[in-house]
Amino acid sequence: MGKSMRPCPQERGDADLPKVPTESEGASPEESAPETTGGPEYAEPKIVKDPSDAAGPSGSQGTDDPLDGISREIHDEVDRMYREVPEIGLEWRWYDWPYRALELLFVKRKYWTMLPKAIRRTINRAQNWLRAHNSLEREKIAHLDDPMYNIVVPEHERVSLPCFWLVEYYSPSHAEVLMQRVRGRKWVNADFTHPGSPDVSIREGRKREGGLGWQTIATLVKPDHAGFYPGAIRTKFPEEFDSISLSLLPLGSALTAVVAQFRLSETASKAIDASLRTDHQPQLYRYKGTLQVRQRMFVALDAVKEKREELHQTGRDWFAEELPGLFAVEAKASHPTLDMLFTQRHDPFELDYLARNEANFQRALGLDQDPFSLLHAPEWKRIRIMEYQSETVDRVRQDSSLALIAKFDDALGRKKSFRNYGEQRTEGAILHELNFGAPGLITRFGLFELLRVKQEAVAIARDQASSLHSRRPVTSAKKLRRSVLRSSIDMATTAHDIENLTSNDYMYEWQVPTLATRERTDKGWSKSKDGVLKEWAKRQSKEARRLADLDRELLGILDLASSLTASIEGIRSQRWSLVVAFLSLVASGAAVWFAYMTVSITNMP
Repeated sequence: MGKSMRPCPQERGDADLPKVPTESEGASPEESAPETTGGPEYAEPKIVKDPSDAAGPSGSQGTDDPLDGISREIHDEVDRMYREVPEIGLEWRWYDWPYRALELLFVKRKYWTMLPKAIRRTINRAQNWLRAHNSLEREKIAHLDDPMYNIVVPEHERVSLPCFWLVEYYSPSHAEVLMQRVRGRKWVNADFTHPGSPDVSIREGRKREGGLGWQTIATLVKPDHAGFYPGAIRTKFPEEFDSISLSLLPLGSALTAVVAQFRLSETASKAIDASLRTDHQPQLYRYKGTLQVRQRMFVALDAVKEKREELHQTGRDWFAEELPGLFAVEAKASHPTLDMLFTQRHDPFELDYLARNEANFQRALGLDQDPFSLLHAPEWKRIRIMEYQSETVDRVRQDSSLALIAKFDDALGRKKSFRNYGEQRTEGAILHELNFGAPGLITRFGLFELLRVKQEAVAIARDQASSLHSRRPVTSAKKLRRSVLRSSIDMATTAHDIENLTSNDYMYEWQVPTLATRERTDKGWSKSKDGVLKEWAKRQSKEARRLADLDRELLGILDLASSLTASIEGIRSQRWSLVVAFLSLVASGAAVWFAYMTVSITNMP
């Protein structure tokens, strides 16, 4: 390699920084070296060998090291950045002056180790603050087309998110609100293309044990929607959406699901693609009280994923406002999501290793997960199903999502004709075909999140039982009885319905596309292996039984709390009885005394 390569900014250690006294020289451990500017965002980017790099940057034959060409590129880029923006303290920029002054007056003086610890720590923090600005200036000059420092979008690539589905569940404590909201929104009988009314379907569906069905609640479009849309209701909703379709799927006598399909507007559907191409700038931020530099690449990754979550959250907020259910009330609107993601160039079934330039592009979209296995539905040809989880560092919301990913020209195979769309291949035509199975898929996937939320509710109720009962036993027991009784009815009936649903393969797989896996081998993808839905059902059945057991344990705790409360109330009653008896004795004595005094006064001459 010739001369040693200068380390990347995220890899630079204390050897690259001006020397400060070590612990052996009198400095405390936390002062032995100034803090670096690398935070958790400085994780080494995923780089996969690109065959074009084999000959090195100059086109010469590669060495025995397969990453030699990439290493030279990294070396050249880092060397260029340090030439244009030298280390702090080597020039006379605004941050060099105070940095040099601190070095000259304190750090390099013999009395440095004799200074109070608080003063030395303050000086070190001031130097780290100045170094962060030096690193930020260096990050700003990184080449935009370098995958080490930015997301590089492949040529001729276009990404579109035209639609996503959300699911909400309604247990007995939420079902009445659902029917009231449906009637209150005047959606009943609004769609003349479908017989019956949604509120009646909800009521009838809850009366039959083990029955399944599918009822369209309403299709909503904007007031200025152009064209004829049979049965659609014109109303206002967030501008990110073109239309919203609501479907009712009863899962049992006590559990009902409502799936909302959000068709995005043209601008919103291209928002992720626009975010990928935006010139994001590196930023300064505080991490555990220290000023850090977030590289352009991580800022871009966060921006793309936050834009995707923002679209999801807009739909969740609308859903929670219009038809509040279990997720809206108990989980702060964290409805599970199913995305439909189209690409123009990227093929999710491709077996070739990622080109180096495309690694961060696919990482931003969540397409780099699990490269050794593939989940798909044979009915939906050339559409890959992936679980999407945002890796944004400071993300607060939990985005539980599935994603359908397809190259637009290959989606559903070389299908020649589409229902209601003829031979025209459009995003709307593909989405119309997918909508016959997507609601069932997200409904089954969402049961994992439903069970998790309910198990968390049990844990919270246990904590409340402990904390409340320790303060005011009688009052707290009444509050505990009310909350536990409501949640227990929900948990018992929900667990029962989920167990019934998962125990019957026909019911569980009704209106759900078959899910199969394919493993990566030396010769390509292996043959499809069914059984994913059965595995889902098995896991959910196990969790439902566990939920029922937790509910019984919670009821046992409530019985014990009630018994203790009754004992406490009995003791209190006995105490009050003694007080009343004593007061009665005092009153009797007073009455006798008054009677005696009255007689005495009367008998006086």
